[in-house]
Amino acid sequence: MIHNTTATARKHAHLQGRDKEIARLTESAFQDLLSKHINRAVDDRGQTHVENACLLLASHKVLLSFIRNNEEVLDALKAQAGAHSSAVLHYLLRFAMLFQRDPYDSAVRRLKALRLDFGRGFQTEVTADGRTAELTVHRCLYKDIFQEEDAMQLLQCCCCSQDSVWFEGLERQHIGFARQEWLGSSGRCCRMQLRQL
Repeated sequence: MIHNTTATARKHAHLQGRDKEIARLTESAFQDLLSKHINRAVDDRGQTHVENACLLLASHKVLLSFIRNNEEVLDALKAQAGAHSSAVLHYLLRFAMLFQRDPYDSAVRRLKALRLDFGRGFQTEVTADGRTAELTVHRCLYKDIFQEEDAMQLLQCCCCSQDSVWFEGLERQHIGFARQEWLGSSGRCCRMQLRQL
């Protein structure tokens, strides 16, 4: 992402030739944040999530000091987190569902796999009955770190804001998806629901 941060900065004429400075500042801010928050990582997945959160924070801080337009910086960070690739992934996932014997069961397995991806640093649960499945995130490493750093707006830029790409647009396979609550919009948890239509 540090490379992407410098690539974002290159789009601004007044920042031409300052790539190395921006990369150095981002790396320094990242290391400071990582040393502050690394104790939150209780497993390998947690370490990856803590590193991602710290890199988002560092990139935001450095880019904002140069670009001075928060919305533009947030858009750049969303793109780095996969917002642009989501459309392609979305199409490929929908295509793959055409070949599933039981598309709903496949989607529920994806929901359970997403829970595993979070690791033990998150407090999550999956509930499923015959027609509905929900993933609920009660505690989120990203939220904890961003809240402590007074940067809750960064929740819209991290990978969890892109998770819905795995489940949206499956109505042709008779699967509905809704994000019932989201910590990024003052929800008390993140709750994603699949339902058989």
